[in-house]
Amino acid sequence: SRVTKPRDSRTTVTFAKVFIGFLQVLAAASALDIPWPEAFDFLGALAGVVQLDFIQVSSLECLRSSPLSLEALMALTITIPTGIALLLRIQFMFAVGRSGPGEGERHRARFWKNIALLCLAVYPAVSRRALEAYPCRTVSGTRYVRADFSLLCDGETHRRLVGGGALITAVVTLGLPSLVLWYLRKHRNELGVPEVLSRVGLLTMDYRRSFPYWEVVRALHKVAYWVVVALIPGESATQAVAAYLLSLVSLMGHLVARPFVTHEGNALEFAALVAEYVTFFLGLLLRVSVTEEGGLTATVGLLLVNLVVILFLGRAMLVSLRITGSVIASATGALFRGCGRFLAWLSGGRGRSRRRGAEEGHFALETIPMPRHEEGGPSLS
Repeated sequence: SRVTKPRDSRTTVTFAKVFIGFLQVLAAASALDIPWPEAFDFLGALAGVVQLDFIQVSSLECLRSSPLSLEALMALTITIPTGIALLLRIQFMFAVGRSGPGEGERHRARFWKNIALLCLAVYPAVSRRALEAYPCRTVSGTRYVRADFSLLCDGETHRRLVGGGALITAVVTLGLPSLVLWYLRKHRNELGVPEVLSRVGLLTMDYRRSFPYWEVVRALHKVAYWVVVALIPGESATQAVAAYLLSLVSLMGHLVARPFVTHEGNALEFAALVAEYVTFFLGLLLRVSVTEEGGLTATVGLLLVNLVVILFLGRAMLVSLRITGSVIASATGALFRGCGRFLAWLSGGRGRSRRRGAEEGHFALETIPMPRHEEGGPSLS
């Protein structure tokens, strides 16, 4: 019988974090002042659900009724994660109260893992709302808040928003990474201790010992895109250029560091970063008013690259969770086989020459006798 090697839980966590991070970057890309195709805007809005930014989904034309003010958006963006954290705390207290002796540490580890997942999910969206409170834009001599043209700059509401945004920036955008870095530095020689591992294991278990802080780098990388969206005006191509350069720096940094423990993790992160790079490069082409034919080519390439990467990362997650027999995994497997056959058809000349060589005996692999094992004898499996 076939022996299946058990999948390391660390690999599953790696696949999940790479997949979520890629969708979060797509959400930021769709918010850039670039004439993206409607299909990509829809994909980016749906990706906002990953970071619990349901307000970004409501920006779709098909779901829009009355736009919310920036003040309401900021309040909701803070209230939703806070409410989820309180529910997790209550669930943890009930679980500890009903658990037997010796089970408290297991529930505590699960609680901190859920809190870490929540922070990773909402960190870009919360930072985005805080940053949107600052920039203003002058229209016909009047200064408006760029994220909400119903608000005047330097008014009472705007000053209140700036104060709230500054508090969120200090506590969340800068405070959370600083707290994690401080904790990791304090316990840098104790990262394998169960107590420390239960609190920050989700943030460090994927990475090599020399890069325990890399999850902080990835989080700041995603927030950097929202800094570009919120603080750089989109009237010129500067915003698109900044996003493109940021994607290039991120790709080069990953190639230099290769921080993941597993080869699969490094390969998946590389694929996601390449897709980001291609996305922002094609977005830059769209922003600088390329020709109509070039714009169509960029649009098609943009959608294909991101669709393939989403399916690839999703299938990798499904494989790591041992549900390869699901309909989604089968469909994506068929898609990749079809793409392979299509590429083989495109290189028909080379394929024909190889087949011709095989017929002449140069590639006659099928004529090589394979060893047969007698029943009950040794097996390679």
